[in-house]
Amino acid sequence: MLFISGGPAFAAQGTAITFPRGEFILRRELEREMARRATLLVARAWRGRFETDGETALVTGEQISSRVVAPAHLEPIAAIERERRSSGPFPARLDMDGRIVGEATGSAAGKAEAVKAAMAVLERAGHTLGQLHESKAYLDRLASSADAMTRKIPADLFFPVVGRQANAGR
Repeated sequence: MLFISGGPAFAAQGTAITFPRGEFILRRELEREMARRATLLVARAWRGRFETDGETALVTGEQISSRVVAPAHLEPIAAIERERRSSGPFPARLDMDGRIVGEATGSAAGKAEAVKAAMAVLERAGHTLGQLHESKAYLDRLASSADAMTRKIPADLFFPVVGRQANAGR
């Protein structure tokens, strides 16, 4: 789920966009149910801004917070995820209708390294084979969620059109 505060409102279809001045906050929350009714929550926030050149706008931003809530036995992984920096959907180029053009360049860079480091921490901590298996499944779900968010950024993310959704670059 994505939330934007202090920034753009919903766009009416066919209405010209006026890019706001100043900064806005974009928040993303991913929640997954795990084994034994446990849940995993990853919430990140970015401070963003619009830079216009008359023809298009560039939306830039940087991560300002990260919160991870996970079962106690996954705390070493949760700690690594809390420290991981994510570019989110930034930077993104918008047309004058407020839609992302091309592909948003945000990525989940460093995921493979983070997974490898997290598994090494758990192995050194003496976790059981079962715990390691559950941890690996958790990391796979987390990586899949991050990939999905990166690949499926709606073209109208910053100026949503009510009742319509389309992916960037589509």
